[in-house]
Amino acid sequence: MKLTNFAVVAVLLLLPLFVFNNWHVLGQKEALHLETRYNAAITSAVQDGAQALTFNEKPEFEAGYGSVKKYRANKEAALDTFLHTLYLNFNAEDAVTQGTLMKYIPLVAVVDFDGYYLYEPKPYFNGTETEYRHVFSEKKPYVYLDADGNNIGFTLDDTVQVYDRAHNRWEEGRLEDVEKKLNREYYVDSQNALLSPAMHEWVLQRQAGNNLFDNIRRTTIIQALQQDVETEINRYNTYSQQQGITYTFTLPTIDQEQWNNTVDDIGLLAFIQGIPMGDKTYNNYALGGSRIVKREALVGVREVITRNPDGTVVYGNRMYSFRESCLPQFDMTNYDRTETFTTEKEAASKGYRPWDCK
Repeated sequence: MKLTNFAVVAVLLLLPLFVFNNWHVLGQKEALHLETRYNAAITSAVQDGAQALTFNEKPEFEAGYGSVKKYRANKEAALDTFLHTLYLNFNAEDAVTQGTLMKYIPLVAVVDFDGYYLYEPKPYFNGTETEYRHVFSEKKPYVYLDADGNNIGFTLDDTVQVYDRAHNRWEEGRLEDVEKKLNREYYVDSQNALLSPAMHEWVLQRQAGNNLFDNIRRTTIIQALQQDVETEINRYNTYSQQQGITYTFTLPTIDQEQWNNTVDDIGLLAFIQGIPMGDKTYNNYALGGSRIVKREALVGVREVITRNPDGTVVYGNRMYSFRESCLPQFDMTNYDRTETFTTEKEAASKGYRPWDCK
């Protein structure tokens, strides 16, 4: 066979392979383009939704009005804003297209100050048949059960809610204040026993500059979110199959830093999965914070003169306030961490002098 014939045969054999490879490369480029576009679409929608969490009708619940503990996240406004931006970004102008896009959103979570909400489809009977309707869950608190059976509700800062079993009531406030009230009263009533040794240890660790409390608080909140989100996304598969979606929804891989970010601020967490994208499917999430809680706290410390056997403390006149990040640089010998503030003005009004670690 002549050389030219070999060349012709080689071209005929390799041409389909070249065409297929070229088609595959073009498909990958298009998929990458779509993925970049979808990432931007969901990120901007979540950021807009997170900012809408600050919209409140009553001024006492507005962001920046007094203590952040009074703040109430407006989950309805956040969801409406998130969906509005998302529909615009995906050019979903009519109800049918919007409904189709909603099928690929297994879950939206609103992280509030003292708990979180999940927006998800729930079955209900309309009088004729069972249908699904997207609704918000009840608020799910960040609850920690200590070794002595105490239910401790955490928040996004050092505020705690604890059930006082000895007096059949709930106590709420700063960790140090609640621990002092619970354990001191119970200490007297129960012959030198502590109602919550765990809280007592947290306070002692904070006074020594070690934030065991913050580590446990963060772990509790993150684990609660992880477990509920994974459970609800897995449950969403029952609903999606009835909607004709063959994609299997699962919790995407989220690194620990991203989970930690959910504990720093009131915010919005949304998942979009299963959208066809060439020969792949889109699977991603986005987190947006409202920037309400994420201000660095100011720590107030007081000089300790005497620690009495009954647990009471006699304080001196030296009182300082500084950023929490400065705590490792301040010599806590003979000092207790006694207060937490959001502004220097608030600290000064209580008699604390500013101390700067540079």
